[in-house]
Amino acid sequence: MNNILEEYFLSEASSYVIDDQRVIRLQLKKELGEGHCELIPILPGFYISFNHLYVRRPLKNNEHQKFGGRVIKIDYCEQGGFWAEGDNGSRFSTSPNHAVYYGGRQYFLQAEFSEGLFRSIDIFCYVDTITASFKKTLGVEADRVEGFYRLLQHHAPCLTIPTPAHAMALTEILKNLFLCGNMELLRIRAMELFFLEMEFIGKECPNTHQPSVRSVERIKKVKQYIDKAVEQELSIDLLCDSFFMSRTTLKEAFRKTFHVPVYTYIKNCRMEHASRQLKEGDETVLEIANRLGYSNPSKFASAFKSVYGITPLQFRKKAQKEEH
Repeated sequence: MNNILEEYFLSEASSYVIDDQRVIRLQLKKELGEGHCELIPILPGFYISFNHLYVRRPLKNNEHQKFGGRVIKIDYCEQGGFWAEGDNGSRFSTSPNHAVYYGGRQYFLQAEFSEGLFRSIDIFCYVDTITASFKKTLGVEADRVEGFYRLLQHHAPCLTIPTPAHAMALTEILKNLFLCGNMELLRIRAMELFFLEMEFIGKECPNTHQPSVRSVERIKKVKQYIDKAVEQELSIDLLCDSFFMSRTTLKEAFRKTFHVPVYTYIKNCRMEHASRQLKEGDETVLEIANRLGYSNPSKFASAFKSVYGITPLQFRKKAQKEEH
């Protein structure tokens, strides 16, 4: 039996409420971070979600090994990124302006978010249910959806490509329609997006290369080292010496695995650490900057603003205001 409230990726890590328009709001548990997903039913078995999350710790699945039925899932990443793992050793990741296409029944075991703020729009479908829904409401033959599903399975564990232009345009429209509360038109445009994706992937899908398991394991250790050393000296040369890798190999392997340059990841880790200190600590902005290796406060402020959109001082004032 398919149950979106039990099987969506945030289900175990959140609480939920359902409003009068049947929008399901999943609120991330405080011990894991903050933020929410707003899940909107389009047709039976077909959902769109708007995700806005600050995830501090890995999300782990303790209940499900597989979905209750075959699923198609498309994630359009707008900001941040994540890395996920299934119980068969499959791994995938995404980054801003990339789309991840998945077809199967495998549920993830854990997911780690590589940057503080994660924003994305998801399509989530139960294949057998939407096949019947499309046939009944739109007269679409079952083999259209089945063919799309089989194509995505061919690219297991998933297909990751730059977000297609049509998807960028339509996801922006979907966001605006949701903000305006125009749910009827939102549902129509969501179905339009899904059918365009079936057409696009079937005709224009490029061949892609997924990093090997060995490569992912190796570069994951580099990431873990960075995560623990944000207040220490960090440089490409230091990482190369520590993990016996050339500069080219390190940079290319990190980017292919996490879809973000290693320089950017180091900066984002430091800024996330800074944001926690600004919220919870009493050190001055200058002291925090020095601890993170920034001798020039203006460079620290510029780096912080590039991640959070506001200066460190503005961030602290906003956090203090929200507390009261």
